[in-house]
Amino acid sequence: MVGGDILTVDSKKLMYAYHVWGSEYHCLNWCCEKLDKETPDEYVTRSYDVAKDAIRQADDVAKRIKMECVIVLVI
Repeated sequence: MVGGDILTVDSKKLMYAYHVWGSEYHCLNWCCEKLDKETPDEYVTRSYDVAKDAIRQADDVAKRIKMECVIVLVI
């Protein structure tokens, strides 16, 4: 399983973004598990697409609310 956590800076400390931005942003963190029917190559492609979309979404939110966005990849 791979995924990512979205963090932000608050009072010079890294914190989970949803703790600072609000609980409605908890969904910005993501994970991607390999499906039984997927080949390794299909899983790599799908997990890349999921990560790319999640990072883009988190960046859009951070820009909109004028906050810093830090991506932590979880493998």
